[in-house]
Amino acid sequence: MRPKIELRDSVMSRLLSQNCGSISVEAALVISLILLPLLLGLWDYTTVLSVQARLDEALNAAIEYADASGANATNTAGISQAATSAYGSTSPSMAISGPTLSYYCIAVSPAGTRASGTDAEAGADCGSGEVLATYATLSLATTVPLPVSAPGLGSTFALSDNATVRVQ
Repeated sequence: MRPKIELRDSVMSRLLSQNCGSISVEAALVISLILLPLLLGLWDYTTVLSVQARLDEALNAAIEYADASGANATNTAGISQAATSAYGSTSPSMAISGPTLSYYCIAVSPAGTRASGTDAEAGADCGSGEVLATYATLSLATTVPLPVSAPGLGSTFALSDNATVRVQ
């Protein structure tokens, strides 16, 4: 009976003295505690960036539509349609605000800007060397649900985009 006990002791001591499996355990801990949260955060980040790109594309389409002619700048339904078709019908939904029209008397030469102009009403007569300029402002907004919600960080991310264009 004595030899069996010695054999068992030698097998146990060999198993306890070997450390070749410790690398696997350390790798599993690093992956689960460090890399996994980083990858989940990257997933959230790319989701937000993807929706922001769609929002930018929708705003560009709406502004191009409004800038095509002066009549389009006041066509709210047409601007909404241009933005919606560029944004797409997938989730999350987009809210459109505007267009808001503003008028400024700006210098003709040197070319004036909205910042250098003076506020005016639609159809106003500007002074000599000035012209009435019409600007359309449009805003888009959405709320992105994050794929992975972290405790204390929230589960949604609000995005908005706005632009102002001079209407010809």
